[in-house]
Amino acid sequence: MEKIRKWELLEMDCLVSVFAKVGMVDLLLMLPFVCKSWYQASRQPTCWKVLDLQVFESMGILFTNRFVSTFGVKKFSSMGLLKLLVKLGNGSSVHVILPDRIAYDELVYISDNCPALKFLSFPGSNIPKQTIDSIPSLVCKWKNLEHLHLEYISHGLPLPKIIEEIGRHCKNFTGISVNGGPIGDEMVSVIVTWLPKLRTLDLSGIFEVLNIGVYLPKKNLLKILEGCKELDVLAVRECSQLKIDDEVLKQASYIKNFKYEVLDDFSDFYSDDYYDFGLDYYGYDGYYDYDDFTNYLEDDWDDWVTYLPEDM
Repeated sequence: MEKIRKWELLEMDCLVSVFAKVGMVDLLLMLPFVCKSWYQASRQPTCWKVLDLQVFESMGILFTNRFVSTFGVKKFSSMGLLKLLVKLGNGSSVHVILPDRIAYDELVYISDNCPALKFLSFPGSNIPKQTIDSIPSLVCKWKNLEHLHLEYISHGLPLPKIIEEIGRHCKNFTGISVNGGPIGDEMVSVIVTWLPKLRTLDLSGIFEVLNIGVYLPKKNLLKILEGCKELDVLAVRECSQLKIDDEVLKQASYIKNFKYEVLDDFSDFYSDDYYDFGLDYYGYDGYYDYDDFTNYLEDDWDDWVTYLPEDM
C-alpha cells in the first residue's frame, strides 16, 4: 500500500511557496492553526510579499469579529492590523493593494516600512482628502516602485504631481494601469514629460467603476504614442471618446503587445507572450470554527503575540 505523505511533513520551503499563493485571510486566520510547521511557515516574510488590504475591508465586521476572537485583542483597528502585516513581511512586501478608505497615517506607515515596494494599487473614489493631499510628498519614499495601479482617477487626486514625483524619484518605474476616470490633457503632458521610458500602459476601462470606464480622446492617445516610444504593452479597452483608426495603428506599430477595443468588436495585435494585469486573489468563503489558538501553538503562543501591536 502506497504511503500517504502528510502535509505537515512537507519541507519548509515547499510550504512557504504554497502559502505565498494563498489568500491573506486564510494565511492569517486559518493556516497557522493547522499544525506547528504550518504556523512556522506562515510567519516567513516570503508569505507576505503581497499585502492585499482591500480584502479585509470588503469583509467588514465579519473579519473584525473573527480577528478579535482569534487573537484575543480587546479592540481592533486597521492601523493595528497593518502593523502586524508589515511586521510579518519584515520589510520585504513588494505588492500593496490599498483599501478604499486608506487613512493618511496608514499610507505614511506603509511608505516608511515597506522599502521594497514595487507595485502599489490605489482604490476608487473614497480616498480621504488628507490622504490624497499627502501622496505627492510620499512618493520620494517609494524608491523601488515599478508600477502604479489606479482603480479610478478620483476628483481632486493630484495625479499629474504624483507622476512628476515618480519621474523624479522612482528610477525603476515602468508601468501605469487605470480602470476608470479621465486621461486628460494635463496628465498626458506629464506622462510624456516625466515618464518617456514607460514600458506598460494599461487603460482597460471597467464600466462597473462609476459606470464610465476610461475617458481617453484619440488626440491624447496619439500624444502618448508620440512621446513614449519605449512602450512594450499598451491596452486601451472600454475607453470612451476613443476611435482606433489607421492613424492610431500606424503610430502604434512599434508596440509589440497592443490590445484595443472597437465598438463591440475586440481586436488584438499582440505576440504570444502578451500578459495582462488582472489580479486574482483568494478570498474568505466561510466562517471557520477553530479551537483555541493556544492548543495548536503550545509554547509558541507567546512568540506569536510579539507580532501583535501593543495597541490594536
